[in-house]
Amino acid sequence: MWANMLQWRKEFGTDTITEDFNFTELNEVRKFYPHGYHGTDKEGRPVYIERLGLVDIEALLQITTLERFVKYQVQEFEKTLSLRFPACSVAANRHIDTSTTILDVQGLGVMSLTGPVLDFIKVVQKIDNDYYPETLYRMFVVNTGPGFRLIWNMVKPLLDPDTAAKIQVLGSDYESSLLQAIDASELPEFFGGRCTCPSHGGCLGSSDKGPWKDPNVLKAMQKGAISDNEE
Repeated sequence: MWANMLQWRKEFGTDTITEDFNFTELNEVRKFYPHGYHGTDKEGRPVYIERLGLVDIEALLQITTLERFVKYQVQEFEKTLSLRFPACSVAANRHIDTSTTILDVQGLGVMSLTGPVLDFIKVVQKIDNDYYPETLYRMFVVNTGPGFRLIWNMVKPLLDPDTAAKIQVLGSDYESSLLQAIDASELPEFFGGRCTCPSHGGCLGSSDKGPWKDPNVLKAMQKGAISDNEE
């Protein structure tokens, strides 16, 4: 697995993908696939949010391709490893190497799982499981309706068993569970928190809110890197 991972990284160009790849269509993609990193949980881990039930796959594939979207996903994985986790570690004053995910499936039905959607899920899950293992601390799946159990039975076999064990499937009464893990100031208003990110087009707009945006944290990271190089 280690050898396969190294070979994949070489072939995919992951070491330089943050500089080499420019996902110019990101702002348009967000309109049809609301997602992004937003804040931290109470223990300092970055929080990643996907509103999967709002995805318009037909519109999405008119803006980008599956290949480019997968490259963007890998680029985000690399940014998390090289920037978000280290920044969160500095801010929390402890080592952070996992994240909390909120997956909102409101409105997602069996008919939503068309060929392109399943293809995307399979590709991203394979990359996540094979090449970025153990980066998930926990996942909250919220707004699960009556049809979600059937969807879950279809998707769960695609997941690594250890990953599946970290997932909490919740209905519409999920706010208290999220607020136990994430402070209201860090949680978007549409999940019962207080954050709106009005100057960035909403919490899943362009804010990318988190310690990795804090100039003081970035300075501390830079000083740490300089000290390590001097040693």
